[in-house]
Amino acid sequence: MNWRDAVGHLHSSWDWRRDPAWIETERLKHDIRNYRREYPGAGLSAKLFDRILGWKLRRQRARTEQHRAELIPQNIAVVTEAAFSLDHPQRDVLAALRLRVLSSMSGIGTGVASAIMALSFPDTYGVVDFRVWNVVFDQSKRFFTPVEYIEYLHELWACALRLDLEPQLVDFLAWSYWERRKEQANNEMQQTGGARRRPRRGRRGMGASS
Repeated sequence: MNWRDAVGHLHSSWDWRRDPAWIETERLKHDIRNYRREYPGAGLSAKLFDRILGWKLRRQRARTEQHRAELIPQNIAVVTEAAFSLDHPQRDVLAALRLRVLSSMSGIGTGVASAIMALSFPDTYGVVDFRVWNVVFDQSKRFFTPVEYIEYLHELWACALRLDLEPQLVDFLAWSYWERRKEQANNEMQQTGGARRRPRRGRRGMGASS
């Protein structure tokens, strides 16, 4: 089964709307949308930015926190609004531009920048991390360039079009598919006396990449 079929099957066979990770994601998207509607042209607040970091990095956040120590609310608002206000007729060019602007902030790599984009524009973007990359490309990779993010987006857009779903939901389903495969592998190892089962990690804990 290819990854698009696997995502489609998961979407139709699993009550993903009740998954705690999806509920948390929907709440954060809702709050971002309401804030931007209430304060147009203001970018993201420091509070929302902090919530995105927590959602994306989870237990790995502390390892890179020192790189973001100099970020101040004013700069977060200005940079995020600069990225949001960009426009271009080609969506892959626009995605690369937004990613580069967001990544200009200290301590913000491709992973976190893509999370900001996906949560703010769920109908267009997804979050790149080692899990979804492994699902889509069957490769192990933890650091991503803007070009590789666009490569991932092209796959995401094609699948979203095929399944008639938002790209961010396809991204979530791909992430969930990886988690389910990992859990199944751990269970099989337990049954054969292998490694101890590890608990399911947070929504998008990134490991080595931010």
